[in-house]
Amino acid sequence: MSSKTLPLAGVRVLDAATFIAAPYCATVLAEFGAEVIKVEQPGVGDPMRRFGSPTERADSSLAWLTEARNKKSVTLNLRVPDGAALFKRLCGVSDVVCENFRPGTLERWGLGWDALKAVNPDLILLRVSGYGQTGPYRDRPGFARIAHAVGGLSALSGMPGETPMTPGSTSLGDYLAGLYGAIGVLVALLHRRAGGGGQEIDIALYEAVFRVLDELRRPTPATAPSASLRALVPSMPVPTAISPPPTASGWPSPAPPTRCSPGSPRSWGGRTWPVTTPTDPRPSALPPETPLIDWSRRGPGRWTAPR
Repeated sequence: MSSKTLPLAGVRVLDAATFIAAPYCATVLAEFGAEVIKVEQPGVGDPMRRFGSPTERADSSLAWLTEARNKKSVTLNLRVPDGAALFKRLCGVSDVVCENFRPGTLERWGLGWDALKAVNPDLILLRVSGYGQTGPYRDRPGFARIAHAVGGLSALSGMPGETPMTPGSTSLGDYLAGLYGAIGVLVALLHRRAGGGGQEIDIALYEAVFRVLDELRRPTPATAPSASLRALVPSMPVPTAISPPPTASGWPSPAPPTRCSPGSPRSWGGRTWPVTTPTDPRPSALPPETPLIDWSRRGPGRWTAPR
């Protein structure tokens, strides 16, 4: 499929953001045909250029080459009147602007939503920040690791009684917010096509994290008693855990771990598994209604360990 036949061909996006969250939204839009113009600070460029693993290109890390693909870069100092004026001209011929400065920053430069809307009433402005454009935390800086904690994801990592761990990618919250931002932009484009005009989209990093936690979000008196969130995980109807194979002295083991996750009681099906040691704490027939978190962490590893 050529770039002219991609679904977002003809849509122009100004990526005035830095690092990951809002720029990732622009990257997703570019993958589907949008023309994305990356606006960078003169002399230094986007800090993402120096973030992550270095490459043969002195001005481009591997992370930058991944997230800046399909984009055209320009330098423009939005902090000075001439740069702000040029940016407004670009907004006048664009469809979408992506930014993730701290709330109030664009307003100080004379580039807030009211100013940009006056230039282009059909413009769509995506704004990603740590805690949103309004509210008591709006002035606080925000990064993905903090969003993992505020959104509740960090409290789910690790095991009950142990210190929480970084849940997967340290930038997971950024990518989640970027994906929700892309959804918001697409909905706003449809709204505009129907005659609704431009829109301002406000996304907070922690909100994106909170939204994907299912019922494991922080319990309230109306939904669950006060308890460790990690203690809720064993209440799943079937065992699901990562089991490290045993060593001569027990666990853990340097051997590759085993993921045990049947998904539902029907998938588990009362299946009979071989029991390889007389000290295995579980019977060979496994009732799906029995909490099996400890067993599922250890049992499958017994059967898959090298012999």
